[in-house]
Amino acid sequence: MSRFQRLSLCGTARLAFKGTEGIAPDVARYEEFLDRLRKGVKAFNIEDDIVQVAARLVSFAHGADPDEKEALTLLALCSLVSVRQGNTMVPLGDPKTYLVDLVRPLVGFDDQGSDNSESVAERILPRIEHLLQNHADNPIIGGAGEYKPLLIDADSLYLERMFRLERVFCERLRELAGQTSIGFSKESVEQHVRNLNTGAINLTKEQKHAITVALTHPVSIISGGPGTGKTSIVVSIIRVLQMLGVKKQHIILAAPTGKAAQRMTESVHAGIGLGGKPEESTIDEASTLHRLLQYSPSRDVFKHNEINKLTGKVIIVDEASMIDLYLMERLMSALPQEALLILIGDADQLPSVDAGAVLGELMQFEQATPAGLEIGIVRLTESFRMRADNSDGRQIYQLAEAIKRGAINDIWNTNDPILDRCTNLNASSFSGARFLDTSHSESAIGDFCKKWYETKIIGLRDFRELVSKRYYYDQNGFSRQALEDLTRLFDHFESFKILCATNVFSTGTWAVNRIFHGMALEREGFDRPVSFAPGEPVMMEQNDYVRNIFNGDQGIVLRVAPKKGMLRLMAIFRRGTEYVAYPVDSLRGRLSLAYAITVHRSQGSEYRSIALILPEQHMKILTQEILYTAVTRAKTGALVIGRPDVFSEGVRVRVQRACGIGRRISVLQRPGAI
Repeated sequence: MSRFQRLSLCGTARLAFKGTEGIAPDVARYEEFLDRLRKGVKAFNIEDDIVQVAARLVSFAHGADPDEKEALTLLALCSLVSVRQGNTMVPLGDPKTYLVDLVRPLVGFDDQGSDNSESVAERILPRIEHLLQNHADNPIIGGAGEYKPLLIDADSLYLERMFRLERVFCERLRELAGQTSIGFSKESVEQHVRNLNTGAINLTKEQKHAITVALTHPVSIISGGPGTGKTSIVVSIIRVLQMLGVKKQHIILAAPTGKAAQRMTESVHAGIGLGGKPEESTIDEASTLHRLLQYSPSRDVFKHNEINKLTGKVIIVDEASMIDLYLMERLMSALPQEALLILIGDADQLPSVDAGAVLGELMQFEQATPAGLEIGIVRLTESFRMRADNSDGRQIYQLAEAIKRGAINDIWNTNDPILDRCTNLNASSFSGARFLDTSHSESAIGDFCKKWYETKIIGLRDFRELVSKRYYYDQNGFSRQALEDLTRLFDHFESFKILCATNVFSTGTWAVNRIFHGMALEREGFDRPVSFAPGEPVMMEQNDYVRNIFNGDQGIVLRVAPKKGMLRLMAIFRRGTEYVAYPVDSLRGRLSLAYAITVHRSQGSEYRSIALILPEQHMKILTQEILYTAVTRAKTGALVIGRPDVFSEGVRVRVQRACGIGRRISVLQRPGAI
């Protein structure tokens, strides 16, 4: 590029001139400001290219003076960072709280690495406040009815796309939930619930109420913690629907991830088999929401939308707490006007990774739904894990409830603690609710990994033989014996998992997986480093639409060969009762080790036992919700590893999402109010 060509203000000029020397003072100042922001976003664990996006938005502000350009860029960046944190907007009610908490870290360090964030913030915040109060002629900031990059509505600052998304979602919810004639009559539903041939499923009064609410409202939410019988409710809803004459092809089961959809399919099919009629057991498998809506990655669009609706009459969605605002809006827009939407989940779990805690926002209307809206909400409170004959499950449930209440004193109660401390690891350490204190031991994590490896990973009878053997297949798939062996291996690895709060640091998934990888290489006799060894659990990090394997899908690496072909190292994935295998080389760069996964990744899964490794110090990411989500993945054993003070601080901190869905829904009965 010639140095005399027109140069952007987002880094190109600096590249061409090898620095800011020779650039106009205003341009150099702005470049230095952007450099400061690039350093600042690292405090939020966000890539610095987000600063480039903010700068491009502000490039429309022609004629803005240097102070205004910096203030606009910072406002745009605050909005972008806020969305990355799961919020739909930046609250502006008190500019000296939420907004300041974003501004100070973003302007934190200059080129010399010195922290002068206070002085920079104090210089720029008054200009930001002026812009927010006087934006009538500003090309970047507008009001609710305008089409500008940043919009102010109800004392909140939105990116235009998030404002529009929130508004469209609430309008669609009003259309669906405003139909008083949709749903089955309460009398007929209650009659069929009484007549259910439940077999081994015995419904409680609370569960029967949930079924009735779900089938008599156009939109319903059933929220419950572990062991509250959500699967039994789904199975019973399906049976009652069939009694009411709804054909199986009109009942759609879905979940946000492949793992959650697979688990939903397995648990529902198993539940229907308990006393169900033969024709009931053929209910279609659950699909991911992307697959249900037929997402096209090449075009970044969904085939099913406002115009091309789904054909189902009842859509039951599991793990609804994981669904972000964008995907929920796409789902609701694709629903036929007369369809019933039933959302199943646990509102106390981690909210969605992306923006919009939709389930949490809707649950705030548990006691009173806005007039004119038929939204049925049930919170399940009775847990089957509290049975007297299930002491381990009861202890885990009690720990989860204490975390949810923030009851630190109950957790560490000297006389009768919910979380039992253990100093040495043994077989009993992996049952009930236990805590391994690492405060005074530098080798605690390594010692734990060695014990976990011996007790869990290679604890399966014939493990070494199963992971070292060769698995053959032909055009009909794997042999019967191979299928039996694969089922044993998958059942084994799916019964336990190590969970971490982060990928990074010595307590994150990357470091923990490296420890186990070293053990696997030694076991298999490798004298040189390789990415994967036979018998190692793996996970997809990206979607592969060609092979139909998706981000989060987990498998096992084994030696596989066709009957007359070459032996290769392949990643095998379970598909119901069948298995598919793909060469590891063909998945390189998209496959990672999965001895340990993040708590976020574990949502939608359930294990007999888990181990949760805490960070060495408290981090913002360690919250009540992440601890609750981790503990509730376990059925019989939850071992927490770390420092007690770090755990206690996590119990005290709740996820705070800034979202306007609740406010908009509360005024839905007033036309034009949203």
